[in-house]
This record gives sequence, structure tokens and C-alpha cells, in this order.
Amino acid sequence: EHPAAHRFLKWDCSQAAWTRGHLPKIADADKRGLAEYFLQLFENQAVPALPGLRRSVCYNDANDYNILVGHDPLAPRVPGVIDFGDAVYTHTINELAIAAAYCAMHKPDPLTAIAHLVAGFHRTFPLTEKEAELLFALIGARLLISVTCSAMNRADEPENKYLQISDRPAWALLERLRDVPPALAHYTFRHACGWEPCPQNAVFQAWAKANFQKISQLVPGFPNRASTIHHSSFTPHPSEIWLDLSVGSPDLGTWADIEDAEKLHRRIAEAIEAGGQSPE
Repeated sequence: EHPAAHRFLKWDCSQAAWTRGHLPKIADADKRGLAEYFLQLFENQAVPALPGLRRSVCYNDANDYNILVGHDPLAPRVPGVIDFGDAVYTHTINELAIAAAYCAMHKPDPLTAIAHLVAGFHRTFPLTEKEAELLFALIGARLLISVTCSAMNRADEPENKYLQISDRPAWALLERLRDVPPALAHYTFRHACGWEPCPQNAVFQAWAKANFQKISQLVPGFPNRASTIHHSSFTPHPSEIWLDLSVGSPDLGTWADIEDAEKLHRRIAEAIEAGGQSPE
């Protein structure tokens, strides 16, 4: 604890709301829209829950320019970090959010990269379930702060390249993360912590088991075709056909076929026709 740690710091993820007044300085309309999306995610998901999270004095600047790494490439070691100018009393999860924001840059699969970091952090300093839930929004908040500061710096000192050193990779990462549903990120981080990925899974399983016989058929039965799959918990009626809609489904083809709504519709219609029924 230290009284100087209690302060406003623009690089504090929990204080990212200050960026709203500066978003107009992002000249590119598409980038500005991207920044607005992550600001809204922060305000809607993180801000209401922040009062219930753990707090501490955080280093608050774990990026690749501040981390020292040993010389042995086969057994890399981190002997320490430098630059403590951004230390601040904030929500403890921000320490991980900041490191995750920088470790995911330049990665073809940023969500997987972050998941590895989450798993390692959790082994040493266990997260709470609420912290894991808010992590994605706080990662976005850190990147939002970075690109907003770059836009402000560009307006004030257009020739100072150092001030914009992380601008391009930060925007690239925001674009990639925009395609990640927040729920998927949440479940991925829970899985990295060794928890059940979907916290509502047990409730759903109980409901499905109790109400299975009440669920109506999605498509007509096919008396001339045998069932294609048998779930371990039940056996389909002989007059029914089951289409496997899971990842890697042999019934629906490649991911490209599933992702394209029209292709998926045609594929299902072909299966219905093959069963001797009209797709209508």
C-alpha cells in the first residue's frame, strides 16, 4: 500500500471510460467504430462488476518492451521487469489483462495465445470466476486506451514515431478480437483455468434430461432411412433421422459449408430429400 498509488492514470484499464471524449480524434471511421465497440463492451460488461473485484497495487505495464528475458532459448527465464512509472492501485485482474493485450499481438490465433497466458497466471495466482468473465472486456479496454493515446499523440506530435510504436499492431489485434464473441472468450478462459467452460452447463444438462421427451421434432421423420447417429443418453425412434450438427460433422461437410447459411440450408434440404421427404 502507498498513498501515491491511488490516482487517476490513463493507462489503468479500469479507468478506460475517459477515452470516450477523445474518440473523435480517430480519423478513420472504421477504426473509430472499432474503438466504440470495445468501449461499449467495457462500459456494459466490466464497469458494473468492477466494484466486486479484488484490488491491489499493480505493476500495470507488462509489455514486451519492459520484460527482461534470459539468454537461454531452451529454458527462457524472466529475471525481472523495468519501468514502474505506471504502478497504480487498481483491479488485480488488470495485471493479466495488460500482459494478455501485448502477448496476443502479432499472433495468428490471439485467443489461444491469451488462453495459454491465463492458464499459467491461474496456476500461480488463481483467478476468481468473475475476473475470468471480465478479462476479455478489460483486454479490449487496454487496447482501446493504447489506440486512443496514439490518436491524441498523432494530433499533438505528428512527427514523433516513438509515441505511436504500438499503434498498428494494437489496431490489428482489435480487429481480430472484434470477431471473437465475448462469450466464447469467457468460456475459453474458464477452460484454461480448468473449470467447466460454460457455467450454465449443469443447469442445462439437468433441464434437457428432464424435458427431453417434450422436445418437438425439428424435421419430419424418415421411415426409409436409418438413424445416422446415436447419442449416448438416448436412442432415436426407428422412424427418425438425426443430423449431426457438431464441429467436424460428417453430415454437413466442411466448416465453409456450415458457416455459409445458404450452403447449410441446401445441405439440410439434400439430406431431407435423400430420406424420401420434401424439404418444404
